[in-house]
Amino acid sequence: MKNKLFNHTLMYSIVASMMLPSIVQAQEESLKEEVLVTGIRGALENALDIKRDAKGFVDAISSEDIGKFPDQNIAESLQRVTGVTIDRLGGEGSSITVRGFGPEFNSVRVNNRQLATISGGRDFDFQVLASELIHGAEVAKTPSASLVEGSIGAAINMKTLRPLDNPGLKVVGSAKLRYQDLAEETAPVLSGLVSNTFADDTMGIVFAASYSDIEQRIDRTWNGVWGAWEFDVNNDGVHEGEYIRRPNRAGFGFAVEDRERLGLSSTFQWSPNDTVEVTVDALLIDFNRSERQVHNMHPMQVAFGRRFGDGNNVSSLTVNERGTLVAVNKADQPNDMGLELSGGDITTEALGTNIVWNISDTLTAEFDLSYSKATAEDLGVSMFPGMRNDCSEYVITTEPTVEGSLADCTPARSNADNGSNAVQWRLGHQNATIQTSFDMTDASLLRSHFNNSARDDTEDEIFEVKVDFDQALEFGPLTTIQFGAAFLDRRFDDIRFDNQNVTGWNPFGEGSTWSETLRGMDPDGGRSNGRRLDLPDGLFEVISVPDLLEGAQGPFPKQWVITRDYDDLCDAMAELSGNNLGCTLTFIPRESSFVEETNLAAYIQFDLEGEIGSVAYSGDIGFRYIQSETSSNGFTSPLIGITPRDPTGGTTGLDPQFGEEIELIVDNDYSDVLPSANFKFELTDEVLLRVAASKTLTRPDTADLGTAVTYGGSFEGFTRTGDNPFLEPYEALNFDLGLEYYAENNNAFGITLFYKDIDSFISTVVTPFDSGFSHPALGPILGDDRRLRNRPGGTVEGFEISGLIFFDFLDGVWSNFGLQANYTYVSGEDKSAADVVYPDPENVTLPDSNLEGFTPHSYNLIAFYEDERFQARLAYNLRDDYMNVRVGNGQLPEHFDAYEAIDFSSSYQINDTFTLVFEALNLGNENVREYADHPERMTDNEWTGRRYTFGVRADF
Repeated sequence: MKNKLFNHTLMYSIVASMMLPSIVQAQEESLKEEVLVTGIRGALENALDIKRDAKGFVDAISSEDIGKFPDQNIAESLQRVTGVTIDRLGGEGSSITVRGFGPEFNSVRVNNRQLATISGGRDFDFQVLASELIHGAEVAKTPSASLVEGSIGAAINMKTLRPLDNPGLKVVGSAKLRYQDLAEETAPVLSGLVSNTFADDTMGIVFAASYSDIEQRIDRTWNGVWGAWEFDVNNDGVHEGEYIRRPNRAGFGFAVEDRERLGLSSTFQWSPNDTVEVTVDALLIDFNRSERQVHNMHPMQVAFGRRFGDGNNVSSLTVNERGTLVAVNKADQPNDMGLELSGGDITTEALGTNIVWNISDTLTAEFDLSYSKATAEDLGVSMFPGMRNDCSEYVITTEPTVEGSLADCTPARSNADNGSNAVQWRLGHQNATIQTSFDMTDASLLRSHFNNSARDDTEDEIFEVKVDFDQALEFGPLTTIQFGAAFLDRRFDDIRFDNQNVTGWNPFGEGSTWSETLRGMDPDGGRSNGRRLDLPDGLFEVISVPDLLEGAQGPFPKQWVITRDYDDLCDAMAELSGNNLGCTLTFIPRESSFVEETNLAAYIQFDLEGEIGSVAYSGDIGFRYIQSETSSNGFTSPLIGITPRDPTGGTTGLDPQFGEEIELIVDNDYSDVLPSANFKFELTDEVLLRVAASKTLTRPDTADLGTAVTYGGSFEGFTRTGDNPFLEPYEALNFDLGLEYYAENNNAFGITLFYKDIDSFISTVVTPFDSGFSHPALGPILGDDRRLRNRPGGTVEGFEISGLIFFDFLDGVWSNFGLQANYTYVSGEDKSAADVVYPDPENVTLPDSNLEGFTPHSYNLIAFYEDERFQARLAYNLRDDYMNVRVGNGQLPEHFDAYEAIDFSSSYQINDTFTLVFEALNLGNENVREYADHPERMTDNEWTGRRYTFGVRADF
C-alpha cells in the first residue's frame, strides 16, 4: 500500500507520544511564564475540558473565538475527533461515521433539537449548515439515560452562540474568496455576527449570517455494473459455458456544480433573576444546489448478447486470472452523449424555546419546545442522444415508418477491426479508458435515444417537546436524580413525478416492436429508446476541456458534442414524433410515500459521586423507555402482466404492466427499555479510568418505511424492489473501557476499547419469487425481491488511541508547536454473512464477514503552530477502504477505496481588529474511488480537485 511507510511512521509517533508525559512532567517546573490561552490552543483546551469533565466518553470541538471555526464545514472539523471519519459529496464533507457506524447511526442535533432533513434518513447533511453559525459541538460516544435516544454510533450536538455567555457588544465579520483549481472559478464566502447584552446583562440577542456561492468542477470515470456473461473462449462458435465479468456501461465526463447557501441564525435570551432563564432560537437555511453533468458513455452491453463474441463483433478480448475483462475491441457500436441536470432548492427552518426554572435550591426544571421543517424540489433530467453512423455502410433492415425517422440498419461489416465504429476499451489500475473511431464533434451523427425527466418533492416536519427535572440530593453516593419525558412527531412526504407514464400517440403504429418505438413518445413508457429520429444539428454544441481527467490514468477525448438545452431537445422530439407529452412530468403514486412517526420517551437517571479507598469516582446509572408508532401511507399497483420487448428472445428486456393504484395504509409500533451506565475513576490527579455499558437503538430511515414497490429488469435479472413499513430499529449492546492521562499543561493521551453486540440489523435481503408470468420463448419469469429487512446483526470491536502535545516545554520558537494524533481500529463480524447467495458466483470475490460500512483503519495527524500573530495547521487524514453494501448493483458487494486528505489552514493577525486567513484543502488531489467485489472492478472514480480560500476577518 502506498501509505505503508506513513502508517508505520504514524504509529511510531503515537507510541512515542504516549511516552512523552514523563519528559513533559520533568520540564513543567521550568515553566515560569503564564500562558495566555487563545486561538488554536484555547479551542483545543476547551474541548479537552469537556472531555475530561464528562462522566461518559465524550469528545468535543470548539470555536477558536466567536464566529471563528477552524474549517469551512463542521463535518470537516469533526473528522479531527478520534474515531470520526466523514463522507464527501463533491469534495466537501457531508456526513460523518463514528467508530465505523455510518451517518444513519449517528444522531445529529442543533441545540439538542432534531433538525428536519430532506434526505429521508436519520443522517444529517452538514453541507446545508455553515460553520460560522456554530460555536461548538460535542460527540457523545456512550449514552446516558437523559440523552435523547436514536444513535448506536454517537450523538452529536452542535451549539449556537448564547449572548449571555459573552456579555457586551461583539461584532465579527469575514470576507473570503474560494478558488477550486478544476473549475478555475473564484467564489465569495461571507459571514457576520453581532451579539449584544443590555438591561444590566439580563437580556441579550445575537444575529449571525453567512453566504456563499461556490462553483466547482468534478471529473469522473465509471464502469457501471459488472455483470456475468458467457463467452466463446476460442472464438469457434461454441460456448464453453465459461463466464467473465464485464461492465454494462463505461464512460467519462465532468460535472459543474453550483452551491449557493444562505444561513441566518438568531438567539434571544432573558434572565430576569437567578431563578429563570428563557432562550429563543431561530434558524433559516436556504441551500440551492444545481449540477450539470456532461458525459460520454459507451454501452458495453450492446451487441454482446448473453454470450460474449456472438457475431464476431468482438476482438482482442483479454481476461485476467480472476475472470475480469481487461481489454476488448468492439465494432459497430453506438456512443451516448449525455447531459444530466440535477439539484434543487432546500429550505430548512427551525424555531425553539427553552426555559430553565430553578424551582428551589435543589430542584431545577427545563422545558424545551421546538419546530423544524425542511422542504426541497429535486429535479433530475437525463438526455442521452445516441451517436451512430448513417446507413451508407449498413444493410437496410427496416424502411422508415414515419416521416422524419431514419431507417433501421445493421452493419454490413461485422468485424471488430474494421467495423464502421471501432471502440477500444482498456482497464487500468485506477480506471478504464475508451477510444472510439467516431468523430465525436460531428453533430450530424446524433439521433434520439434516451430522454428522462423526474422530480422529487420532499418535506420533513418535526414537532418536539421535552421536559427535564434535576433534583439534587445528599444520600450516600447519590448526588442527583434526573427524570423527564420527551415527545416527537415527525412526518416525511416524498412525492415522485416522472415522464414514465405519459400517454400519447405512438408514431410507429400499434404493431411496432420495442426497438422501433420511442419510449416516452408512446403509451408504453416514459423514456425514449432506439436511435431513429434524426435530431437537428442546431440542438448541439461542441465542448472542449483540455485538462479533463488529468488526475486519471490513460488518454481521454477532450472534445465532444453535447445538448445545448433540455427544453429545446424536448420540443424537437415532440415535433418530430407528433407527441407533445414526452417531456411532461406526471405524479407517480406507486413510487411516492407518506410516513408519520410518533416517539414517546421517559427516563430516570441517578448521578453518583464517592470514593473507593483513595480513588474518587463519579458516574450515572439510568433507564430510558421508548415507544414508537409509525403510519405509512401510499399507493400500490398490482402487477397484471409482463410484456417481452422481443417475443423471440433476441433481446431479453421486459416491460411490466400494472393495474389501478390502490391506496395503502400500514401501521407499526414497537417499544423498548434502554439501560445505561457511565463511570469515571480518578486513579491519580492525572489519570482517569472510564467504563460504560448501555443498550442503544437506531430507528430505520423514514424514507424506507414507505409502501412503494417497483418492478423492472430483463429476463435474466427481473427484480421487485420496494420499501418496508414493518422495519424495526437496529439494536446493540455496548461496552467501553478507557484510560486517559492529562498533564498540567494540558497535554493529554488516551486509549479506549469498545465492543458492540448488534442484535438487530437492517440491510437489503434478496429472496426469489415467481412473477406468475412467462416469456413465450424463454419460459417462466422468475425474479429477485430486493428490499430492506431486519435480520441478525453481528459484533463490532476496536480501539482508539489519541494524543495531544503542546511543545511549550521546549525553548524558543519550538515552544509554539503542537501535535495532535489519533488512530481508530474497527473490526466487525456479520452473523448473517453466510446467508448471502450470488446468482452467478463464478469469478466473484466474496465479501468477508465484516458488517457493511465499517472502516478497519482511520487516523489523523495534525501539526500546528501558534504565536502572538501567526497560526498554522497541517492535517493529514486517512480512511481505509471498506465495504459499503454487501449486496449492491448486479448483486455484487460495493466498496469504497481508501481516501486520504491533506489540508492546510493559517491566519495572520494584522492588529487587534483584522486577521488574514488562508486555507488549502485536498492538497494531494485525492480522488474518491468505488469498486465492486474486487478493487480492479472500478465502478466510479471522482476527482474534485484542490480548494483554496483567502480572506480577511474583522473583530470589533
